[in-house]
Amino acid sequence: MKKGKDLIVMDGDKAIAAAKSCSITLSAETIETSSPDDGDYTHRITGQKDWGVTTSHLVGDTTTLKSMLQRVGREYTLVFKVDGSDNDTFSGKAICTQCKITATKGNLMQGSFTWKASAELKIE
Repeated sequence: MKKGKDLIVMDGDKAIAAAKSCSITLSAETIETSSPDDGDYTHRITGQKDWGVTTSHLVGDTTTLKSMLQRVGREYTLVFKVDGSDNDTFSGKAICTQCKITATKGNLMQGSFTWKASAELKIE
């Protein structure tokens, strides 16, 4: 079983964050093509695809916190590598649509982010 190794958030050529955890969701719309002659079952074809990512990051200081909050509404490139292999990589541009900061007494703050696709997910 392969393990997820890295999810890097890039701003241009600069890595700005590495995720503690992440999940990638890929979906495809369906378009109904049924006609009365098709009988009791619905017929469909594939429509447009969409993808999104949720990530969790540790927040070490106030500067990092401010930087994370300023990311909402901006487009970034996300790069996810499986087992650190350059042959098993997913990447694409996505917009940060949500940021949630959680803090518990005595622990580092954590930031959770939701990313929505703004371009194709490249699977290499």
